[in-house]
Amino acid sequence: MYELLLAGIENVLQMKYFVPLALGTLVGVVGGAMPGITNTMTVIMVLPFTFGLEPLQGLSAMIGVYIGGESGGLITSCLLGIPGKPSSIATIACSRTRGLAW
Repeated sequence: MYELLLAGIENVLQMKYFVPLALGTLVGVVGGAMPGITNTMTVIMVLPFTFGLEPLQGLSAMIGVYIGGESGGLITSCLLGIPGKPSSIATIACSRTRGLAW
């Protein structure tokens, strides 16, 4: 069982899969931090760039965009009190209750 887990981690850490994952995460964070841009919109904007990639490279890029978008929406919520995406509204409510928002 652990052999399969280690083989999967070894595959993800190969440069041809890790680079699209890292770039997708960066794009997702930027897209998630922009107010009004959701994860779905960010994935749709990045989707044409993945057509030229191998299937696993494109999938790793899309995973990076999704995870980066989920994390990027919290940046503006915590720092500025503006929801980066609709699901970040709860973060604003919690930070205002504790006096953390500006």
